[in-house]
Amino acid sequence: HSIARLHLWGAVLTSQLYSNVVKSINIKAETTFWTDSIIAFHWLQSSPQRWKTFVANRVSSVQQSTLGCHWRHVAGVQNHADSISGECSVEELIGDSLWWQGPERTIQQEKIERMTGVKGRNVYNIFGIFGILNIYNNYKAERNG
Repeated sequence: HSIARLHLWGAVLTSQLYSNVVKSINIKAETTFWTDSIIAFHWLQSSPQRWKTFVANRVSSVQQSTLGCHWRHVAGVQNHADSISGECSVEELIGDSLWWQGPERTIQQEKIERMTGVKGRNVYNIFGIFGILNIYNNYKAERNG
């Protein structure tokens, strides 16, 4: 779990930075945090008492600092933060839609959550249903048009 713990430390640092910025500029906005670690994501979604002391203390800290915010998981290959963590020129970053708009699947997932009020794992099922309906509608349009 050492990689997952590093991701959890990243969540701790991110939540502390967020907390300090919110206090400094005195503004509240709907905020979503992303992690590409499924283990860290599950830690953050559950009660700190479930985990051993190291994880429990950090989960508790993150949950307190980001109360009212959303935590989401993104697949590693779609992690828009990875765009700048490696070697990336300014020109590449300017043209990188993943960096500016986020992964397409997560954009669609958020739209579905807002439309249906369903959050979490069930969104993937709804997303799949919408995807099938979209494919069917495109097929019908091509056939009729």
